[in-house]
Amino acid sequence: MSSKQRRSLASPAETAVSQLPETRGRLRWALPAALAVLTFLAFAGALGNEFVGWDDDRNFISNLDFRGLSSHNLRWMFLGFHAGHYQPLAWLIHGAVYTACGMDPVGYHLAGIVFHALNAVLFYFLSLALIRIARGPERPLPETALMIGAWFGAALFALHPLRVEAVVWATELRDTLSATMLLGSALCYVARLRSGLRPAGARRASLWLAASWLLFVLALMSKVIAVVFPLILLILDVYPLRRLGPRQWFTREARRVWLEKALFAAAAPPFLYMLSLAQRSAAAIVDLREYALPARLAQIAYGLAFYTAKTFWPSNLSPLYQLNAALNPLEARYVASAAIVLVAAALLVALRRRCPGALAAACVYGVTLAPVIGVIQTGPQSVADRYSYLSCLGWAMLAGWAIAAILARSMASRRFARGLAAVAAATAAVVMLTVLTIGQTRVWRNSDTLWARVLQVEPGSPLAHYNVGVLLLHRERYNEAIQHFRIALAVQPSYSEAANNLGIALYSIGRQAEGISYFHQALKLDPNNEMARRNLADLHEPIP
Repeated sequence: MSSKQRRSLASPAETAVSQLPETRGRLRWALPAALAVLTFLAFAGALGNEFVGWDDDRNFISNLDFRGLSSHNLRWMFLGFHAGHYQPLAWLIHGAVYTACGMDPVGYHLAGIVFHALNAVLFYFLSLALIRIARGPERPLPETALMIGAWFGAALFALHPLRVEAVVWATELRDTLSATMLLGSALCYVARLRSGLRPAGARRASLWLAASWLLFVLALMSKVIAVVFPLILLILDVYPLRRLGPRQWFTREARRVWLEKALFAAAAPPFLYMLSLAQRSAAAIVDLREYALPARLAQIAYGLAFYTAKTFWPSNLSPLYQLNAALNPLEARYVASAAIVLVAAALLVALRRRCPGALAAACVYGVTLAPVIGVIQTGPQSVADRYSYLSCLGWAMLAGWAIAAILARSMASRRFARGLAAVAAATAAVVMLTVLTIGQTRVWRNSDTLWARVLQVEPGSPLAHYNVGVLLLHRERYNEAIQHFRIALAVQPSYSEAANNLGIALYSIGRQAEGISYFHQALKLDPNNEMARRNLADLHEPIP
């Protein structure tokens, strides 16, 4: 088929994409380089952080299997299910870091920061491409305005304190790593549309599509939550790419779009299967009988409101927002969250023609959060800062678009006051967020600072009291440990581990009979508590 014939088969949207200008000039590379350096410096304080006593201990300190890149290590990485996750690519990175740095935490933190800085740059270029496509060749933004707007959008994403948990928690390298692969995949997907209509571009377009698919597979190997990515591409196909629309769902060109999504979706089932095996082996999924549907719906509404609210007002951030075992869906914060979500959804739908970008960003937000917002409940958290890493990209891109549009109008009218005010406000926001981010990295300095922060934000968290008690127990500060274990049990009476450790602390200060009674209580709460069983066996006590 000739180039002319291929061009005749192109959709109007793809033709528009192919006609968009390229960004040129020194500014094209100076801005992303500055963004990468600023992002690295904002998080560099974390290089002095330790491993923390929350998953880092079992993932690194007590885990010998990831240490290196031998055949045993690789077999474990690709076939093992550690702590309820399947993440072979993340383990490969950890194994490489161990080979280079041993068990020095600095290497593990450096990897997270480097990937995050790379993500900031990838997001900058993705914002450039998508905002430019959304405007179209008929009403393009000036390149300088577009680049400055995209830069501020990427900076608002990269330097936000909500990013800290995903970046500086060594365990969560999988978040930044999977984001790198997904952002790269999205860029390849857009590049494919640019190259497909140029002379000899069909082969290049196929290569871009193959690269996009391969990066998606690598994202799945980093964190299986990437499984939602085909849906995100579908949203982008509707807007801003405009490859699908009200009259384009079942046309010849639309069939090509659906086929592409099927190609991406076909990669997901093996990884979903491996994840299901991993979570089953760790008993990670909370049953509906323990956590009923009304409570889950309330948590979903709360989560949807939470991440957007914290994006605009990032106060009282915590490493843990613990899920209440007796969640009341009629509690004020859940009812208010549901009302906010319903009103926001109605407004977005009503304004979909005037603000299609806002609706697209909201759809990406909801789709990205879907696996972690409570539909399937895993872990002790109701929400978590790290879940905002991908989901809030759309809000940052909209902010960058708004800044670019204000600058463009200011330049066109030659009234620069409004443009300068927008840049000044954006700069102030970036500076403020950077200061908050630097402070938030100190929360993750070590286990003491981490759990102290959790108790500062949520004084009644049983998991935080338990972990503070464990730290005190190891330092032989038994009376203080007893207080924290008692609080943990008072808030969560079914907390078997807290009962066992309370028994250890009591026994250690000479209250043997009381300590033994708590070992029995721990086994009564959880017959599979091996530590309590071992403690009773060591004391030659009868085991029920």
